[in-house]
Amino acid sequence: MQKYKDIYLYSSGSLRMLYSPMLRKAVWLKNSELPDSPEIQNIIDKLQLFTPLKEQKNKVQQPEDYPLLTVLPNQKCNLRRVYCYSAAGRNNEELDINILKRTIDFFIGSKPEGFSKPLSVSFMGGGEPLLSWDTVKQSIVYARETANKRHLTLDFTVITNGTVLNDGMLDFFCKNNVNVSVSFEIIEEIQNLQRGNYLTVVKHLKRLVDNGITPQINVTVTPANVERQTEMIEIMEAQFPTVTNMMFEPVIAPELFADESEMAQFYDRYTANFISALQRFRQNGKSLTSFPYLRTVFPVERSCMGELCLAPNGDIVCCYCITSPTDTYYSKVVYGKVNESGVEFDRKKFDTLLADNVYMRPECMDCEVKWNCGGGCLYHRFQYKKSFDSVVCNFIRNFVKTAITERFRFRYIQQWGTTPEDAPDTVLLTRITQIFE
Repeated sequence: MQKYKDIYLYSSGSLRMLYSPMLRKAVWLKNSELPDSPEIQNIIDKLQLFTPLKEQKNKVQQPEDYPLLTVLPNQKCNLRRVYCYSAAGRNNEELDINILKRTIDFFIGSKPEGFSKPLSVSFMGGGEPLLSWDTVKQSIVYARETANKRHLTLDFTVITNGTVLNDGMLDFFCKNNVNVSVSFEIIEEIQNLQRGNYLTVVKHLKRLVDNGITPQINVTVTPANVERQTEMIEIMEAQFPTVTNMMFEPVIAPELFADESEMAQFYDRYTANFISALQRFRQNGKSLTSFPYLRTVFPVERSCMGELCLAPNGDIVCCYCITSPTDTYYSKVVYGKVNESGVEFDRKKFDTLLADNVYMRPECMDCEVKWNCGGGCLYHRFQYKKSFDSVVCNFIRNFVKTAITERFRFRYIQQWGTTPEDAPDTVLLTRITQIFE
């Protein structure tokens, strides 16, 4: 691999590709073409026509800038998963509706006059958000009314395990255009092993679809189902053909792996099987993603832009995976509090959290996927001991390069009507291809 001031050279079979993560564009090269030839330099000059991330505007610089409010209505759950990120913080605590309304007032009220971007409110766990249905329902009505007064567009998403849906909820979701994501492992024995309640979730998925609600399906990929990702695609297409979006997320659970080698093998299997499932699902114009895959789409300075996330106790945290005072590292992610007087922030701490990025991590400086990785997930680093860090880094590096190369090949065929191997030598170098729109 060679680097040309944030232009990267990846190998792919008999070809290589020059890739600009900033422009999300790339070009194929024959292996016989020299990287320092005038033709190559001309391509590099074109791929370098971007504004550096440090100089780009519209980035999150303060809590008021977030377009998404994440709400955890409770820490309760009716399922038990050993690998669940929130299992350690489970309790009977529920979010006070008045605290939530004050947070909504801040979230919507902090946007400047003429703000035109769509805003989103997402309800998730914590626990199972629909176990606090009255809170969810009241807050959606309140947020919609508040946004309408300011002529702002507001979307809602509920992420649920799919076990407690009822007719009243379905009717409300339909009338209020609420997006629904269901966490579901698709294969019956895997669902019953990892979550349980397979038949109940299938029944409720059918009720969602019958009511005109097309849910997104979120799957946690573990060693038990990592080789069965394409099978899950086939099952969903047979049982729920209207579902067009799914997320296959690799598990974050150190206790599932005996050592670094076992986790590295899992990640290799995840990458290969995810790409196969992606290609299978995409054949019908459908979308499969994951957080590792989302890293390939946009250039970033930080793994995520943090969160305006309201915990059940009224704290504001930067990571929805760490939301209870009993969670390890909880004190490191709290930067705000909602009380009777409104929303208060520790802005110095917020700035410190955002400053945890590629510029502050020496190991990222020469990494060819740093603008995709953004220095690594904070929650990953908290969860895994130091000896596992290189395994996670290698996984992200290999996944990003594999996924970008696959996406580039797909877009090349789509745009130029041929594979890069079959393209005439006279045009191969001139076809700068947009990988993501």
